[in-house]
Amino acid sequence: MALAAVIVLLRLPSDFSNLLSWSTAGGWKALPLQYSDQLADVAPWATADGTVAVAMLGDSTMRTQMLELCAKLGYRYRVDGKMVRSWSYGDPHRGNLASCESPQGQVPRIVFALHAPGGSIPSFSNTWEARVRRLEHDAQVDRFDVVYFGSSGLHTLHLLPAREWENAARAEALEAEVEAAALGIAAAGSCPIFYTTHWVCERKFHGTWGDTVERAGADPEFFEKQCRAAGHEASALCAGSAMTGAGSAAVAARERAAIARTEAASIDVHTMTRDQCWATRDGDGRHYPPLLHLQNAALLQEVGRCLAAQDEG
Repeated sequence: MALAAVIVLLRLPSDFSNLLSWSTAGGWKALPLQYSDQLADVAPWATADGTVAVAMLGDSTMRTQMLELCAKLGYRYRVDGKMVRSWSYGDPHRGNLASCESPQGQVPRIVFALHAPGGSIPSFSNTWEARVRRLEHDAQVDRFDVVYFGSSGLHTLHLLPAREWENAARAEALEAEVEAAALGIAAAGSCPIFYTTHWVCERKFHGTWGDTVERAGADPEFFEKQCRAAGHEASALCAGSAMTGAGSAAVAARERAAIARTEAASIDVHTMTRDQCWATRDGDGRHYPPLLHLQNAALLQEVGRCLAAQDEG
């Protein structure tokens, strides 16, 4: 059985900077990594109909991960139930649902299906089941063996006064929502795999965001003052929910605490991206394209473990 190859590391090192070498121009280049057939850990656990199906639920960080995975595997896209040659988030007629799958005739059929809406993210614990059912229909699978999900924690952060705290209620309920989602996914018969919120490299911010970060750096109480001025009663939570490295670290810590109360697997993407400012573009500070292969290697490993555990159970 010929399966596509993907760049992987079988064990992720604690210091990801060791994977890189810097060019004299101040850019970066990846050191050679061994190609391995990571899907060999997934394929043996295909269901009775010969399918391995993985749902991916999150925000723009999940979108970029899914697109990288599909591109590296050379998989075909299915959008609105129809096969298409290519897909990129933002196609105006294609919405937020898409999937990619192994070439026709390949056994097993392996499917990765995405729901990652942009903008303000709805309450995850109240909508996960509907999102999964929509994806099953779009991807033409009976059910998902694995549901890979995040809390969209970056959307609970603000940068007052430049970025409003639009999801204060989500920030307060973050741990409860993550825990409820993991438990609900497991109860539905799918294996839940959680990924933590990306680290924020605020020194890559420009414009009003960059100005706000600079002002905050000169005043330790800056965000607390801004929160009070904006009328947020939960000022302590508000002050700790800034779109900064510290704010993203606080979200990731709360996510880890919530997942630890469940039996869900987790991938610590926050640790992977922490202090890796070289890997995020100027003006961004939240997405880390050069590290996506590490996230996908970890995902495929966890999918293999999930499916093996389901088979033993």
